[in-house]
Order: sequence, then structure tokens, then C-alpha cells
Amino acid sequence: MFRGEGGYVVAPPSLHPSGRRYAWSVDCAGHIADAPDWLLQLVAGRKVADLDERRPAEHWQRLISEGADEGCRNASAASLAGYLLRHGVKPSIALDLLLKWNMCNRPPLPDHEVARILRSIAQRELARRQSYG
Repeated sequence: MFRGEGGYVVAPPSLHPSGRRYAWSVDCAGHIADAPDWLLQLVAGRKVADLDERRPAEHWQRLISEGADEGCRNASAASLAGYLLRHGVKPSIALDLLLKWNMCNRPPLPDHEVARILRSIAQRELARRQSYG
């Protein structure tokens, strides 16, 4: 198992917020998914395609209008934070938008968790901008 800089690994026997422990899935033990193109480009040192090219506008509209279910709220918040920041939205405004979006989630994340996610993505976005000049 590997952990990237600034990230974390969730693996058995990590504790889920629900109180249950994570466990290995045995139904997919014989199959490892292919890496997505954006990851292969990143590893090869090429610039990752812009978010608009990877996901259509309908994806973002659906995410904003429907929110996210438990199990994908953090990833959805991080994705939406990255989208906003890459499109020039100031972090303070992005936080307000994310907090309003979070109210649509089932159930909503704690506000401090949304703020933590935005801070993490903002740091990554700043590093990305600095590395690409």
C-alpha cells in the first residue's frame, strides 16, 4: 500500500466514522483496475487535462443539484473544491458554496470537515500552479 504526499490511506483495520471497521473485499481480489488516463499522464510528467475536458458540465450540475450520499461525500467535496479553485473562485467564496452544497448531502458532512477538505485541495492547487509556472 502506498500513500501520497499530503494524503492518507484508509485500510483495514481503520475505523469508519460509523464505528465499524474497514475490511478487505474478497469479491474483487483477482482483478486490479487499469489506471485512468489522467493518472498515467501525471506519472509520465505531462500536464493533467483540464477538469472541463474530463467531466462534462452535466456531471457538475448533477453533483451540485443532487448532493452526495454517504460514502462519496468527501470525494465529491474534494472534486467540487478542485473544480471551483481551478476556475478562479476565491477560497473564501468556494467555502461558502461548498457549505451550501453540503446541505444537500445525505447526511451532510460536519462544517469543519468541509473546511478541512477545501484547505487540503487549496494547498494542492497552489502547489500545482507553482509547479506549472
